[in-house]
Order: sequence, then structure tokens, then C-alpha cells
Amino acid sequence: MAKFLSVVTSIKIEEFQYLELKNTELDSQYLDEKLGRLDIKLKLKNGQKINIEMQNILFDYYEKRTIFYTSKLLINDFEKGEKYQELKKTISINIVNQKFTKSNKVHSIFQILEKEERTPLDDVMEIHFLDLTKLGNKKETDLEKWLQFIKTDDNKKRKELSKGGMKRWKKHIQ
Repeated sequence: MAKFLSVVTSIKIEEFQYLELKNTELDSQYLDEKLGRLDIKLKLKNGQKINIEMQNILFDYYEKRTIFYTSKLLINDFEKGEKYQELKKTISINIVNQKFTKSNKVHSIFQILEKEERTPLDDVMEIHFLDLTKLGNKKETDLEKWLQFIKTDDNKKRKELSKGGMKRWKKHIQ
């Protein structure tokens, strides 16, 4: 999993050596507050948080749900009295198997940007969409190989994909 996350986020693989799998429930402060449950929630040794979601059907509210979950994860574990500079980067990775219409790319990355100049406000939140429906048959990049591996349910094809460059990473996906 570490190599896959490194390929998606461009974070050095060494940062994933001390991955901590966290409780997937998003905390709420109030009894009547909306709750959330993540598929996979990780914390890096530097405090950055990563949420991985896999979705076969994209409901019309999926983008808003992703923003909600990312925002909740950002402030999760942020204690009263802490300085805002101590907020740790939060990354959401959405692997979707239905056409994501907000982008024509296989891998889209969203951040908070100034509307005209496109300059980032801050990099504290980052939302990735990996659209399996936009994959071709080519397997040129590491990311495309990983996504083909995730997408296929054909064991023969999965074995073929694990040869070559992915073979040495296979142990990280189990």
C-alpha cells in the first residue's frame, strides 16, 4: 500500500514506513451532529492524515460528502488550545468506478485555489479522484498499473500486472 500511496500523492515512500491505521469513525462533538465512516483512515509519522475511499456508484452528493469527510478528518484530533499552524495536511483519495464528470483525467487533484490566479490558499487539504472508467488498456505509468490492478477481477491479468515493476510492491497491497 505504501508504494501505491506514494505514487498517488508524490509523498516519499519513507514517510509511509510508520503508517498507523486509525479508527474509521469520524468523531462528532455534539449528539445531533452528522457522523461519517471512512473506508481506510491512515496517519503518517509526520501527522498527515489520509482517507482512502472506494466507490462503485457516484451519487449526486458524492463530491459534497468527500469535502465533508475531508474537513472532518482535518479537524479530527485537533485539540482545544492548539495553534492553527499545527493542523496537519489531510489527503482524501477517492477510487471511483463510475465516470467522474468534474474532470476528463484519470487522476484529478483538487485543492483550495484562488479563482482567477489559481494560486493555492494553503495545501492543508487535498482531494484526489482516481477514475477507473477512464483507464485505457495501456499500462505505461506506475499509477496506471496500480489502477489496472485494482480494477481487474481477472486473476490472470492481476498476476500479469504483478510481474515487472509491480512484483516487488505486491506485498504492500495485501
